[in-house]
Amino acid sequence: MTPAAASDLLRPVRAAFGSLAALDVALRPHGTAQARFGYPLGDHALASAVEAVFHPLHMAWPDLERRDWIEVVGHDPDGALWVGCAGHYLGTFAKDWLDIPATGQAAFMRFHEFYSI
Repeated sequence: MTPAAASDLLRPVRAAFGSLAALDVALRPHGTAQARFGYPLGDHALASAVEAVFHPLHMAWPDLERRDWIEVVGHDPDGALWVGCAGHYLGTFAKDWLDIPATGQAAFMRFHEFYSI
């Protein structure tokens, strides 16, 4: 697979981010892909990332938005194809998340996600 094709695979996932149901449908075809999130979220099969990572985040920040700043695509020394995304999430921190008490105010969180396709 070419780097451009790998990037195209994740475009529907990022477009569906505002809805958990749409995000789940967009991720389903990528069951073998791996997702690497920052600590403490860890590594997950991309297909299970909705339940493990995005569902709790959406519950805590109900009006969650995702804004990507950069995408990098390429092969690692072992030949695996990776897509790296960086940006920030923003929304109202309405419910506790990861043992962090909710503030009820606007919150911004930088993210870095890496996907092995």
